[in-house]
Amino acid sequence: MKDPRFLASMQTQRDELEQKHESIRRWLLALRTLTGSQLTVDRGLNVMIHFCSWTGKDPDALISERVHDLKEDDIRLRSRHEELLMKYFQTFKSRGTGVGAMSYVKSFYRHNYLPLQCKIPRAWRVTSEKVPTQGEIRRMMSVSNLRDRAVIAFLAQSGVRIGTLCRLTYGDISQDLEAGKAPVHIKVMPFQAKGKRAEGYDTFLGPEAVDALKAYLDSRRRGTRHIEGELIKPDAPLFRRQLNGDQESIPISHDSIEQLVTGAAIRANVIEAKKKPGEWSQVRPHVLRKFCQTSLERAGIPHNWVKRLLGHQLPASEDPYSKPTVEDLRKAYERALPHLALSDATIELTAQKETIEELRARLEKIEAIQEREYVLAANPRGRPSTGARRRKR
Repeated sequence: MKDPRFLASMQTQRDELEQKHESIRRWLLALRTLTGSQLTVDRGLNVMIHFCSWTGKDPDALISERVHDLKEDDIRLRSRHEELLMKYFQTFKSRGTGVGAMSYVKSFYRHNYLPLQCKIPRAWRVTSEKVPTQGEIRRMMSVSNLRDRAVIAFLAQSGVRIGTLCRLTYGDISQDLEAGKAPVHIKVMPFQAKGKRAEGYDTFLGPEAVDALKAYLDSRRRGTRHIEGELIKPDAPLFRRQLNGDQESIPISHDSIEQLVTGAAIRANVIEAKKKPGEWSQVRPHVLRKFCQTSLERAGIPHNWVKRLLGHQLPASEDPYSKPTVEDLRKAYERALPHLALSDATIELTAQKETIEELRARLEKIEAIQEREYVLAANPRGRPSTGARRRKR
């Protein structure tokens, strides 16, 4: 069965479902209020379209039936919709997809004040994630077009979430970008951070990502044979969808980013292609966020500062006491640039430095062993030296 969260060209069906059914409008009001994510709303509607098609009933009919069932004395009738949802879950070949769909359906009933009592099964990942190296990310960039190259570099060096990248505008980074500063400061606003941090957060963009972004923006200004040059205003999306005609700029979608990152990893031979539909890819956009966090930690940046740069919520006991300024964070980020670098020359230089450090550590270990052997040779019976005996007295 196809994944109902990613069915293409369903906007008309989504609009029709929302317009016709009060139960759907009530549910979407809660989703929009709690998550603020249009992607969550679209995926939820896709699931409900699929669920209603499978049951042969519309959303309002499901709610009316649930109300009637709860008035029955027979426990089997009262639990009919729980059993229905369990059977729906069994139709999915991918356990993870089934768990996601089941969560949306339960949410639909809950926000219509008729919660289902069944538990959602645990999902487990069959394939393990792969956090690419600097060289592998560089290879992914080399097999991508201008926009996709800039997206990959942006995710790897800033660590922003996919939803944040979709919401960023040119005005969010234009000040440092036009001033020629590197790293470029990015002020992520609360609505762009999906509410993970109430006050938003500050992060930065390294030189390779800045160069890739400038090249992409210049291509948008120039235009192509099919698309006229664009006057990029402060409120224009930082990354837009690929257009085949003269249309207004539409922000890049979540699914497009998923596909371009995984596709680049496959073309660059970083991972193998999926063997079956619904299988998790080893390289997804979120692993680039993990690459960024790992690189910041390798540079020795304080853990609380790493959390701030990634937009993580600090514990209530730590947040009031850790208050680095933007310049403090900029200097810390600059220390991590060798670990975040995506240019061939810088990657090679970083690898050489790491090799030198490793050889130095080995040499120190060998010298320590030789010193112990020398001491044992001078005192074969393990007797302490004369100075040591005097100190003991």
